[in-house]
Amino acid sequence: MEAPPSCTIAYEVTDRWYDGFQASVTLTAREDLRDWTVGWRYSDGRRVTQMWDADFFQRGGTVTARAKGYNRWVRAGEPVTFGLVGTRYGATSPPSGFTLDGAPCATA
Repeated sequence: MEAPPSCTIAYEVTDRWYDGFQASVTLTAREDLRDWTVGWRYSDGRRVTQMWDADFFQRGGTVTARAKGYNRWVRAGEPVTFGLVGTRYGATSPPSGFTLDGAPCATA
């Protein structure tokens, strides 16, 4: 029997325009976090250009977001949210493969 995911991720597009979008990502973990890294994948060519409340790196469609110094410590069950702006071309599909420190997360 598989263990339940250690976290839940809620990804919400909060605005979009012809060639761009804005989104928020909310992480809720089942255990206290002393630091965190969230990952996901875009399958449609989207690129993150800015992120706040996290640092980011993107290679191809894979995005990695890391905690800032001020939001590294998170209590179990308390959500932490970060936002981003990116580019898009045409229709977009939901991101997939959300992880917390490499372990799969459920999506809300």
